[in-house]
Amino acid sequence: MIKPPCILMSPLFLQCNFSYYYCVYDIFMYYVVNFESTLMINLCKTHFAKPSTISKKWLLVDAKDQILGRLASQIAKVLRGKHKVNYTPHMDCGDNIVVINAKYIKLTGKKLEQKVYYRHTGYPGGLKQRTAGQIIDGKYPTRLLSLAVERMLPKESPLARKQLKNLYIFAEAEHLHAPQKPTLIQLVK
Repeated sequence: MIKPPCILMSPLFLQCNFSYYYCVYDIFMYYVVNFESTLMINLCKTHFAKPSTISKKWLLVDAKDQILGRLASQIAKVLRGKHKVNYTPHMDCGDNIVVINAKYIKLTGKKLEQKVYYRHTGYPGGLKQRTAGQIIDGKYPTRLLSLAVERMLPKESPLARKQLKNLYIFAEAEHLHAPQKPTLIQLVK
């Protein structure tokens, strides 16, 4: 049997002391392994999103009868863009979120009476405190949800402040972002 010249000229054939079929198999596997490693090198490159490749959607979330912490964690995830394939930690690749009915959000247990939010006026002895129930019944019921989402984003970060500007919270069902045509989504199942 005459062997093809391409196999005779290959360095693997010269090293092989077995029969002709083993040499052909070795040459075949050599090319398959090299092809797979080349393919893996091309597939395993880390993709970083650029500002030109980021697409932002407008999403509408109804907060009526939703639990505060569960909703806030899902909103924070979407604001950061972690639900997207092209998530990049140092880029603002999250979507714009419009939250309606924030006044009707729920808290579990006795948190309406027992959970206390503190703020300071800046003057000596100026520590003020309000319960979650007082905030919901007060002038700005949207602060409860915005504080929860803000505390779930990275701390002291210019990027987190920029991502928080993509959150629009309204106490009732009417909102100002109808021209953007936000799509209604259910974040918490």
